[in-house]
Amino acid sequence: MSSPVALVFCPGYDEEEVEKAVRQGFALFGGPGALCPGAKSVLLKPNLLVGEAPERAVTTHPAVFRAVAKVFLEAGYRVGFGDSPAFGSPESVAKKAGILEVARTLGVDFADFTHGVEVDFPEGVQHRKFTIARGVEGVRRPCEPSKVENPWTYQGHRSGEEPAWVRSRGAERGVPLSYS
Repeated sequence: MSSPVALVFCPGYDEEEVEKAVRQGFALFGGPGALCPGAKSVLLKPNLLVGEAPERAVTTHPAVFRAVAKVFLEAGYRVGFGDSPAFGSPESVAKKAGILEVARTLGVDFADFTHGVEVDFPEGVQHRKFTIARGVEGVRRPCEPSKVENPWTYQGHRSGEEPAWVRSRGAERGVPLSYS
């Protein structure tokens, strides 16, 4: 499975320049709708390692987050975001990084990455249970239609293979364990 990648030069973090570069990148592969036709929501995962100001370049810059979120919002997606920082609470780190203010301004939901949902996998060799962030609970495999006849089961994940998926308890939806 291949994933679309776009590299676009951007000379700095001026919001207009970043937005122009992000839109150009999306245009190279047909826009957000071409990534996942029929999808209605997207969960953005900015890098929120620790609570530092954007100038320190430790986290995703708010201008990049804003531009990506705007592209999806303007295309009609419901947008959420979340991460699990190494140090500090997700909300405090997002605030210090400037992401939380952008999210609130745009109406982007803050997904819970603090609490997890345990998923059993009895066939596992190394792991028989996984804890998945509650914020991604219910997220479907990218580009899958909203109606699923057979829920996904874990198939394994090695470098170069598709992501692993499991069935959520009592629901016919897939939950991503990892992305390639």
